[in-house]
Amino acid sequence: MALDLGALLLQKNLVSQAQFREARDVQMQRGGEMGRICVDMGFVDDRRLASALSQALGLTKVDLGKVSPDPNAVERIPRRLAANLWAFPYALKDGGRTLWIAMANPLDDAGKQALQRAAGCALKITVAGYREIETAIEAHLGEEEGEGFDLDGGDDGPVKITDLAGNTVVTVAPKREEQAPPPVAAPSPPADNAPFTEEERRLVIMLQEGLTKSAGALQAVLDLCVERGLFTKAQLAAKLRK
Repeated sequence: MALDLGALLLQKNLVSQAQFREARDVQMQRGGEMGRICVDMGFVDDRRLASALSQALGLTKVDLGKVSPDPNAVERIPRRLAANLWAFPYALKDGGRTLWIAMANPLDDAGKQALQRAAGCALKITVAGYREIETAIEAHLGEEEGEGFDLDGGDDGPVKITDLAGNTVVTVAPKREEQAPPPVAAPSPPADNAPFTEEERRLVIMLQEGLTKSAGALQAVLDLCVERGLFTKAQLAAKLRK
């Protein structure tokens, strides 16, 4: 889709130019989705944003507080993935071939692809607010075991992640006892401290969002593989150390 969430916020007059710039600065500093940042900063009402997305994209807006989720639908999406993408599965139709799922940002095409891979079926996307989805996740999606993969495993050696050809892609150093860093002199101001141009800001934001989504999607896929019994955490850690 050509339209992005920031452009829609301005197009529909949901935020002012000044509010948009302030939210964009926050996004550049700590990452995150523009819509969620604007909601958290009080610039736009969560339900009003969902209504605007529904109208702009021609999608159904669902009130999750009035929905009784189908347990079979809820089980299709791991909690971690749902939380990372602000998505909540609530109905399974067409004999299990279509999963109805509410998203706070249905403009997130990469997120929709990750959800479809996890569900293993077609998706019917609807719209709900960020906070409404968070409440539904807390109420209906069970806690996942563990908080992710512990690749340290008690081994003092580094963990190497390789590609299919055996080439090392990433080397994860073992955990070390944290020590206070030595004092350093204040850095000299850069020669050119001009602010980012609009194009530079856009590129930095795209890079931050891409890195955040890639890490979250990889973690969710690994968790899903463990949940479905393809391998255990210990087996994965042992494989990565070879």
